[in-house]
Amino acid sequence: GRRWREEEAVVSTQSTGGHMLTPQIYLTKTLDLLVLIYGFGTGKVFTYDRKIKLYTWQKVTVTMTDDGVRVCVSSLFDTHCHKLLDKMYEFSLNGAWILGGTPHKKGIPGLIQDVRLVPGNTHLARAMNEINSVNKALILYNPVLNIPAAELFFLCRAYEISGIRKISSLTESHFECPNEGYRKHDVCHTRVGKILTNAVAKRLSTEAGIIEHQLAGYLKCIPSNTTAWLKRRVDNLDLSNLGGWFFEQGWRMLQGGQTKGCRGVVLILMSSCYSSPEHIFTISTLLNTGVLLPNRPDLARQFTMVAATQGSILANLALAEQASTCPVKFAHHGVVAEQFMYEWKRAESEDLIAERTRLKHGELNHQEGSDDQVFQFLLMQAQQGNAEAQANIGRMFYWGQGGVDRNIDDAFEMQRAAALQNHPDGLFDAGIMTLKGHGTDRNSTKARQYLEKAAKAGHKGAPGTLGYIELNENHNITGAVHYFNQSHNLGDTDATHNLAVIQSFYEAFHPDPLYAHNMFKLASERGHKDATMVSAEQTLHGVHNITGNCPSAIKYIKVLSGQSNYVTRRLREAVKLYQDGNYDKAFMEYLILAEAGVEMAQYNVGWLCQEFPEEVFYHIPDCTKKFYFKSAENGYGPSQAYRANDLWAEGRFYDSARWYAKAADNRVDEGLFGLGYFSKDGIAIGVVTVN
Repeated sequence: GRRWREEEAVVSTQSTGGHMLTPQIYLTKTLDLLVLIYGFGTGKVFTYDRKIKLYTWQKVTVTMTDDGVRVCVSSLFDTHCHKLLDKMYEFSLNGAWILGGTPHKKGIPGLIQDVRLVPGNTHLARAMNEINSVNKALILYNPVLNIPAAELFFLCRAYEISGIRKISSLTESHFECPNEGYRKHDVCHTRVGKILTNAVAKRLSTEAGIIEHQLAGYLKCIPSNTTAWLKRRVDNLDLSNLGGWFFEQGWRMLQGGQTKGCRGVVLILMSSCYSSPEHIFTISTLLNTGVLLPNRPDLARQFTMVAATQGSILANLALAEQASTCPVKFAHHGVVAEQFMYEWKRAESEDLIAERTRLKHGELNHQEGSDDQVFQFLLMQAQQGNAEAQANIGRMFYWGQGGVDRNIDDAFEMQRAAALQNHPDGLFDAGIMTLKGHGTDRNSTKARQYLEKAAKAGHKGAPGTLGYIELNENHNITGAVHYFNQSHNLGDTDATHNLAVIQSFYEAFHPDPLYAHNMFKLASERGHKDATMVSAEQTLHGVHNITGNCPSAIKYIKVLSGQSNYVTRRLREAVKLYQDGNYDKAFMEYLILAEAGVEMAQYNVGWLCQEFPEEVFYHIPDCTKKFYFKSAENGYGPSQAYRANDLWAEGRFYDSARWYAKAADNRVDEGLFGLGYFSKDGIAIGVVTVN
């Protein structure tokens, strides 16, 4: 009917040049909202014959921000974002990969020209969900095609290869077996499982054959019939962890000295497609350093770019280090920072991070002994009426910390006992739990009484929570600012951030952009992560009458990108390997991180090469000097002193003095000693300033 025709009209639109644009379609998981995005290209297009084209893929991220919908498009070559002010819809759909519409001539995504938001319960939304047109782009591949090395990664995304469907389609249930009461039910499921396993194996072996054929030309490796090798191992395939299985097999082959054959790198490349994009960066590291694979910096760069578009943290850090312009450096650090923020917010609370009416993980008093001993000691104190112990026990129950099972009811009883003694944390936690109905009936009036007492008792977060209630429940901006100022003056960073937000976005309060910018910076200096992200963006683009300053913005964004949980985990793994005496494995872990620009890893690679040349299996020419120099460039004092010594030995005293000065600024004694030696011997080095 008429309604359907109106909705159908939304599907197609024309560009300013009169060309029809194909929409990219996103449907939220709850089917509440359909998003149609028009007008960006597919990225670079490679034509192999008249019939077959391989497109580079683009990642489109659609998220809901405080002030609207944010759409970001990433390709191999560029990333750009658009903000659409529409607060009617709240959704978050991340990481969908699609094929775009009209390709851009230079391989750079075109601009988004139009975005339509359609309620998900309409005929159009339901029809699009059934058609699933985004995920069913039919692209056929021929094993004899000459595919660029970096594009091999995308083979697993093809809907069909030589008529064999992609893995994600094969593993979905396309078969129906009789009900469990039927006597041949088990036989049916066994047969279906075998059909699926064989189909998956056929697809994987086909992918492996194409990749191996292509890589043999690029890497000058010897084809080793990986197709047949995979077919013989069908029964060993773990369909729930294909990526992990591929990486384990491929890495074992490379480390075992099978470097002339292609199979090891083929399997690692396939692993990156079915699990972590970080595996692609591992290949980049090997190609860039000449360890286990031919030294091919040109191919390494391609693989690094591919890994970055997949969201690889290490690849983005590496590209940030290699960037020739400040905005590009900022963009790559920004990707890592956003991933860190996403993980941090997810771990911090199930609630929105902007919500200040929540309990935080409080640090318990440091007590020696096992978790159970600490709990029993605190419980004894709590039962004797110690308010501090009652508050600590309450939080242990609330979060399930210290070896204690989570028990919300017991948590509230403990916090209420502490509150009766006017303990600030007890009053605050009892107020939050009463406000939310955790462990007790929800009662806003009683919650407010607890929180007001907590504020009077000196709890620095309590006024901020009262401010949040004033703002979001009573819609009283003036009252909210009053409370936020109280918490801000007590040093509460959340309150400082909230004052900046109000001054930025609340029209009714006569926004002051300059004041807001300074408050964001102050909150950032105090360690507030959200404020640091805002400060980075505002410093980059400028705000009010302040001109943008990219180098200063980099300092803010690196505060966040430098806290990457993934990098921290990899560093811990490397340290553990070193402590266990596995120097060659520790070296490889540090090498991968060093190629990503992680300064600590760069120094440690140089140190391992210097101290354990016999134990480290891998060989890199001038390893110690190369990685100490990289570490020095990144500001590590001992490495700067090492570089100064090297320049001294070459007789380059002028340059040597400046590196000694940098080391001295980093409080390395050898830096001051080197400068003193120049003075003692009367060597002319010009004017050198040391802080």
